[in-house]
Amino acid sequence: MQTVAIVNSPAGLAVVSTQFFRYVLVGAAAFLVDLTLLVWLSGNGMHYLAANTVAFLAANLFNFAAAHRFVFASSARTRDWRALYLVVLVISLAGLAINDLLLWGASDLAGLALVPAKIVATALTLVWNFCARKRLAYY
Repeated sequence: MQTVAIVNSPAGLAVVSTQFFRYVLVGAAAFLVDLTLLVWLSGNGMHYLAANTVAFLAANLFNFAAAHRFVFASSARTRDWRALYLVVLVISLAGLAINDLLLWGASDLAGLALVPAKIVATALTLVWNFCARKRLAYY
């Protein structure tokens, strides 16, 4: 409920908008890590869904560190970074399931090549990850 109340004021909307913009910047950097590993691993014979999982988890660790400092630094629900990372990891694992499902659908069902399919899956997963982190891990 707190997120909804904060967004109802102009100042609150500005804070959330700034956080989302910064989250997108951090996410773009994490996406480069993710995509580079995905292409490299799948190019070296790993199945694309397994490669996507490994790449996503590596990018998630980078994303957590960067987003914690650059996006949400003063709004963590706990000072214990291990507990906070566990919450973010659970959110990210749900995001990974969404990402894998979307990647499979875009690739196998819609026939998109791997990179465009990954871009679509990541863009849609971004919304889940930001909203869930904002709601469950940060104020």
